[in-house]
Amino acid sequence: MNKTIFSMIAIGLLLLSCFIVMPASSKDTINTASGTTLYVDDDNTGGPWDGTEEHPYQYIQDGIKAADDGDTVFVLKGDYAPISIIDKSINLLGENKDSTTINGIYLSSNQVNISGFKIFNCDSEGIYLYGSNFNNIFDNIICDNAYYGLFFQDSNNNLISHNIIKSNLLTGICFYQECNFNIVQYNHISNNGIGIGLTASNNNNIFKNNFEENNYGITISYEAYGANNLISCNNFIKNSKKNAECTDFYSFLLNSFKNNYWDRPRILPYLITHPLFRIPCNFDLHPALKPNEINVFGGVD
Repeated sequence: MNKTIFSMIAIGLLLLSCFIVMPASSKDTINTASGTTLYVDDDNTGGPWDGTEEHPYQYIQDGIKAADDGDTVFVLKGDYAPISIIDKSINLLGENKDSTTINGIYLSSNQVNISGFKIFNCDSEGIYLYGSNFNNIFDNIICDNAYYGLFFQDSNNNLISHNIIKSNLLTGICFYQECNFNIVQYNHISNNGIGIGLTASNNNNIFKNNFEENNYGITISYEAYGANNLISCNNFIKNSKKNAECTDFYSFLLNSFKNNYWDRPRILPYLITHPLFRIPCNFDLHPALKPNEINVFGGVD
């Protein structure tokens, strides 16, 4: 296959980005530069299959099965079946996020990097993380999934950055119970039922994202507890029902909104109300006077 030069450049960029954008709180991250690269190409229907560039695996799951911690699974352009499980600390790199498609990923490991895919048309969640920590999900298109774009449960210290997350029926990104110290930054989040939903999750940083034309931009639900989430320097534009909503009164003391842009320039504090009683339960004291400058790699569509 005459794809050697592109593959090496793309892999080099991935390895560089892994060292640059992993969360500041991440510890003992894998040494991606020391691993082996395994190749996957759905065009190789007749074999042989040994994961080399000359004889790539046909299925992504075979590449994952053959990989060791620290390896890279490089997936060439094509349409791929759902990944039933990633249970190793690997780099999963797609050749092109517009034309390397997966119908869902289940992630149960730590220290996984996922980049360069269109993850769409799944009958539940595009990416589901359970008990999965210190992962890096960046530069993907996550769209048109039946329920959630990304669903996190009991998962901490993950970085979600520079993705396009759109047209997921229920929620673009859902943090559900015990999801703490995650960072969501530089994403374009649009046309979802809810852009980001936080439930019983603490100390998450939602920073410099575009929330545009969702039903709700962001919702925070208290339930057992949910504290010290910081929502700052985002743009909330034309979210049809509400830009932000807190479904509890505890949020007034426990979570912070700062320097966000709310549809138009504002001098007075922006009030965030309870969905039933329609009275303030939080506020952005210093809303932005103009949209925050946010660079989502690859642009938005």
